Amino acid sequence: MKSDDELKKTFEIREKENNIVHFSVVSECSEKQECERRCEIVMEEFKSIFDQDPQRKVGILLDLSGLRDVKFPPTPQARQKYVDLASHKQIGKIAILGSSPFHVSIAKSVFILAEKDNISAFNSEEEALKWLNTN
Repeated sequence: MKSDDELKKTFEIREKENNIVHFSVVSECSEKQECERRCEIVMEEFKSIFDQDPQRKVGILLDLSGLRDVKFPPTPQARQKYVDLASHKQIGKIAILGSSPFHVSIAKSVFILAEKDNISAFNSEEEALKWLNTN
């Protein structure tokens, strides 16, 4: 299994202007334990963002455009944790950027299970950011 430092290289979370958090997944996990540990690390990073200002709502730009192959989809436990994260009261609009219909459909299903209804998929970051910045 990859170390935490290696797992942190498989994604990037950074805050952009206008209360948008860019969550980019650059590579898939190659085994069940990696998938679950990466999910825990992602949740820790989002918690630190939410804790900065518990009243602030953020939009999410979920960038899956770097994913091409399906090596190991999220485990049921990791999917549930992502549903819990997506259900967070501070998350508003969610834009999904991706070229793989499989990855986009998995992400959409997570957000639907989280009862988020303000989600949309895009082919370009520019379109996604424009949508996130509108009320």
